Amino acid sequence: MRLSLTGAAGIGKTTLARALAARFKAPLLGENFGGIVSAFNAEARPGDEVARVRRRANCRAACLDWLRQRESQYLAHPGFIEDRCAIDVLFRWLLENLSDADNGETQRMIELTRALLATTDFVVIPPLALTEQVQNEEGLVRVGSFSRLFRAQSLALGIAGQLLEPSRLIVIPDDRQTLEERMRFVLIRVAPDERGE
Repeated sequence: MRLSLTGAAGIGKTTLARALAARFKAPLLGENFGGIVSAFNAEARPGDEVARVRRRANCRAACLDWLRQRESQYLAHPGFIEDRCAIDVLFRWLLENLSDADNGETQRMIELTRALLATTDFVVIPPLALTEQVQNEEGLVRVGSFSRLFRAQSLALGIAGQLLEPSRLIVIPDDRQTLEERMRFVLIRVAPDERGE
């Protein structure tokens, strides 16, 4: 079984991913977003064109590095639960508009994302909820703005809808707030014989 979780920060992806990994006795591929967060959080002073170009190059490199590392992990594990997936990288790329002049790199990013998603069984998107927590389990600072979280969640849903067959996309409804409710919802879809028990 290969399950990938995606969506905005602070919606319970890591908690659900850990529970699913324990349930299926599968390796957990952690988000490993430190390099991406560092690159994207770097700021260039207004008017500092050299720093702006360097930041942009670092963001592009961080995205591509993450995808290459994930591809290696996919080859190493026949089954896994993935906390964050290529969708999360692609929506950051799109938000920053990191494409080159002819959009070739963005098309390449989309194809890399599509190729990685093609090897997973299901992509799970928990519902959006604004939490009080400001750091995740890896110590990365969460975005506090609800509008940014909503935008990220919307992009994740949109990308998943574009790149996945509907039968492979599991969008957990807003009324499933507890871990047990979310687990049951996912298990009924991915392992109907278990009935989420």
